Amino acid sequence: MLFLAKDQANTADLLQLFHVGTDGFLVDAYSVEFRVMDDTGTQVYPTLPATYEDVTTTGYVSAGRYYAYDSVGAAGWSHDTAGLYRIDWKWTAESGGTEETWSQWFQIEEVSLRWQPQFEAYCSIQEFRDYTGVTIASLSNDNVARLIYQWQQYIDERCGQLFRPYYHALVLTGSGTRLLQLPAPVLGLESITMNGASSVSSSSAFDVFWDDVLRSSSFAQRQARNPRVKIKQYNDSINIWERLDIGDSKFLIATQQTVVGMYGFREPGNVCPPAITEAVIELLRIHGDKYGVAGLDEGAGQHGPITEEKTDIHTRKWANHPAVSVSALASGSARVEQIIRMYRRPMPIG
Repeated sequence: MLFLAKDQANTADLLQLFHVGTDGFLVDAYSVEFRVMDDTGTQVYPTLPATYEDVTTTGYVSAGRYYAYDSVGAAGWSHDTAGLYRIDWKWTAESGGTEETWSQWFQIEEVSLRWQPQFEAYCSIQEFRDYTGVTIASLSNDNVARLIYQWQQYIDERCGQLFRPYYHALVLTGSGTRLLQLPAPVLGLESITMNGASSVSSSSAFDVFWDDVLRSSSFAQRQARNPRVKIKQYNDSINIWERLDIGDSKFLIATQQTVVGMYGFREPGNVCPPAITEAVIELLRIHGDKYGVAGLDEGAGQHGPITEEKTDIHTRKWANHPAVSVSALASGSARVEQIIRMYRRPMPIG
């Protein structure tokens, strides 16, 4: 569960909303508002009950991206009391359109400035204490926060992907085909730039295979397992490929492609997978500071190391994955190993 420090100003990487159209591209909403409730159902912000803070302009980050902002304080929203809270978002895509909503639970924790979270944690300090029974007298909040991020990074490295929403520009070399495989699950794309041409953010040129985590309560087919963009047709105006004429033959060769957007493996409701939260807490409980218990080796992933690659036609050859027995666990926990195997980033399929 996401947490903020007491009195910490919220940022665009913490309490955030990203608005995605039905084609998978980030798009500005007509209006965006939020309110914050405590765990008793009492509204704490704005102070006037049954009202919302309008952040359509003040909390705007970039195309389709917003964050909880305090217009009166002229800073990211913050709160001075530790506890469990819920942020309620509501927005409309266009004037007179249907109102949509999404809610997210989060914690306000007492930690020092040094350990204030800069991005979403996979578990809160309170979740760790509730799960393990470890008191603040045995392990301070600062140390728990530090260890959460330490073991969260371990899970990220072992799985080969992140389980929080993040904004990023992927710079890739295509294969010269109409399919562009992406190394991270798509939550919503802002733009695609081909071969230095003008950015394109249109479903008329691309099909985006993405997961609508805000609107879906379940996924019949997880696109997060095979994220990709499909080019609908060759188009000189956006220079999808570079055309190479040799005699009577014409070739379409790979070009540099920049794909900007929101990424991350999320469950319906835009939450971190509960099993990933469990894995982080379990690693923290059994190992504490012993980071990298048995070390990370190139056989720890789902596939062995790359032994051959032809970048001009995007061909790879993988070594066989060595058998790993339960008695030779890298993490020291059979349950954590099961979770890691479940959430490893798979090889893309065309």
